[in-house]
Amino acid sequence: MINLALVKDVFGIVYFILALKLFFQSKKRMKIHYSSITEEGFSWLLKFLISFLLVVVVDLLITVNEIYFGYDVEWDAYITLVFLVLAIVYVGYYGFSQLTVFIPDLALDENTHPYDVVSNKDKEEANHLKALIETDKTFLIPNLTLSMLSEKVKIHPRRLSFLFNNVLGIPFYDFINGYRVEEAKRRLVSTDSYKYTITAIGLSCGFNSKSSFYRIFKNKLGVSPFQYKKDRQ
Repeated sequence: MINLALVKDVFGIVYFILALKLFFQSKKRMKIHYSSITEEGFSWLLKFLISFLLVVVVDLLITVNEIYFGYDVEWDAYITLVFLVLAIVYVGYYGFSQLTVFIPDLALDENTHPYDVVSNKDKEEANHLKALIETDKTFLIPNLTLSMLSEKVKIHPRRLSFLFNNVLGIPFYDFINGYRVEEAKRRLVSTDSYKYTITAIGLSCGFNSKSSFYRIFKNKLGVSPFQYKKDRQ
């Protein structure tokens, strides 16, 4: 029974490690379709995988102690049970606040577009798309997705994916958030910025949370929104 438990634990660890690997591969491809990633349920999924990986690791350590060190008490199984309950409570708590996890077929497809060569027509269309986004300020829409943008500009999602990645040379996620950061920079130093909190300015620029605003802003500029505003006062 102990050896069987050991096999099950090892299998579980391998399973969750492979699941985490798939998670990070999928997360990279999500940048093609979403302007916000953590809010699409991915942060919850990561918590789920790590929590239950820890449960299996704890059970494995107990099993190894029983096999090689003779550690055997009647209540040792309750240790794993406690960790399991805590994991369920933890991911359950965050599960209430998550949005429906939605992964479009395009995100699961390695070949996200049927085009190979960039033509002058492609460049013209990409520049036109860029001008439309700048004029309409579509990037101000929280949780903007490639599908939503596709409906607005009347361009197929696969075509949009090609224009962003192959013609403009930047994923949809980075493109949209780049404009949001530029808009935030302008609003942070505007004459009426004192009327609003820094978080409110970030939310008005399309970021859907304080944490994502601060994280993306600092990743792009190397300073926090607060420090950026302070340096320019």
